[in-house]
Amino acid sequence: MQSTTTFTVRASLTGLLLALGALPACGGEATPEPVVPESNAAAAPPPPVAKAGPETVSVEGPKQISCKLEANGYKGNVLRLRPTADAASPFLVVGPGANLTVSLGTSRAEGFYVEIDEGPIKARGYVKADELPLYASAAAELKGFAIPTPNAELTFVKGSPDSVFYDFNLDSKRARPAQGGDKNTKPCAFFSLEKKEFNALSASGSAAQKTIAIKPGHYDLLGDANGTPVGSIDVDEKSGYGTLLAKNGQKARVAYPVGDVMVIGWLDAGKVVEQRETIKTPTSAVPVLTKGASSERKTGVDTWQKVKCKSEVKLYADVGGKRHIVGRVKAGESVQMGPAQGSVRGVAFPDIDVMAADAAKLFLDLNESASCQ
Repeated sequence: MQSTTTFTVRASLTGLLLALGALPACGGEATPEPVVPESNAAAAPPPPVAKAGPETVSVEGPKQISCKLEANGYKGNVLRLRPTADAASPFLVVGPGANLTVSLGTSRAEGFYVEIDEGPIKARGYVKADELPLYASAAAELKGFAIPTPNAELTFVKGSPDSVFYDFNLDSKRARPAQGGDKNTKPCAFFSLEKKEFNALSASGSAAQKTIAIKPGHYDLLGDANGTPVGSIDVDEKSGYGTLLAKNGQKARVAYPVGDVMVIGWLDAGKVVEQRETIKTPTSAVPVLTKGASSERKTGVDTWQKVKCKSEVKLYADVGGKRHIVGRVKAGESVQMGPAQGSVRGVAFPDIDVMAADAAKLFLDLNESASCQ
């Protein structure tokens, strides 16, 4: 009786321990839990990221073009091309003699987009509007009483397709239009990049008669002999000579120089003093080099190699910490190339008046210029 009780208790205890996992089942050994060793070693750093080179941006023209003007062998200002109109520094300096195509946009702030095709290169960029003056290609009466001479610089205000809204500089201390600064609109054909030969007084509709002086004073200029004022002038002892165009009773129609502009109108004939001798007035001009024109200058580098490229190669410029595609070097034309510097080689143009600006570098890609030898 006692042994039976003992077996029952032991069997119950064994089943409980098996259920709890305290004993191996069927005489097998218990499988130990895997032990994860602790490591004092620091995690390996990520591989270094290669530093990207400067972003390359292609110089592109304005989205909208109002006019395109051309000049072969440009005789005007030295031009400083920028990657954008508002860029602080230029990348290219272009002297007189280059062939230009200039695109006028829709606003003065956009500047002028200039493409040059000169010798071994084609290049493009922007010049500020006040660095590239426009001129009249023919005589025209503007603001009702003024005619710009060939020397008068015209100011681009804004443009629309085949039309330019413009103004010109008139010394307000000496002459003023009656209606204030009314602007003027002309088609593209009226404008030139260079001074043209024409007689400004041909726009007056009257034949020049005699050289005159006007007595010092302030005068209204009338649109016709008995009409209303179209402007006014102030004359002093230092003022130059003008031209008598016509007479009608007590009125005289005169053309009077104010800087590079002739102002025209009727005033009292008693204020006009005819001169015995004809004195030439600045009504016409022969094209000449204007401000900023350079003499011959060195544009090459003596120690660089003279080469010719078998095919066209992109021309790059570094300026303001940015890299730009600014044009192409033509195939078969002589240029100078410097030694390799990383993936690029400097380039210069000793045979033309075109060179890198002070704060810029011009270069070719080493791989792209492999054919240049």
